[in-house]
Amino acid sequence: MGVQTDTDIQWTIVRPKDFPKQSLSGESGVYAIAAAAFTLADRDVYTLNDAIVADFRKFFTCCLWDQSWLLD
Repeated sequence: MGVQTDTDIQWTIVRPKDFPKQSLSGESGVYAIAAAAFTLADRDVYTLNDAIVADFRKFFTCCLWDQSWLLD
């Protein structure tokens, strides 16, 4: 069971306690996009919080609204 590799390296999953996570279950996609944007901008992903993600949500909504002609 698990991931099969062709090496003998043992991998472990580490979940830092201070790693940001969403407080509402329906926001995981927004958190993932915000974390990706922070990573691409070389910003500290550990500074993400609900307030920043709320701003990202508004920004993405405006971007999608502005590009709604693509859906026609």
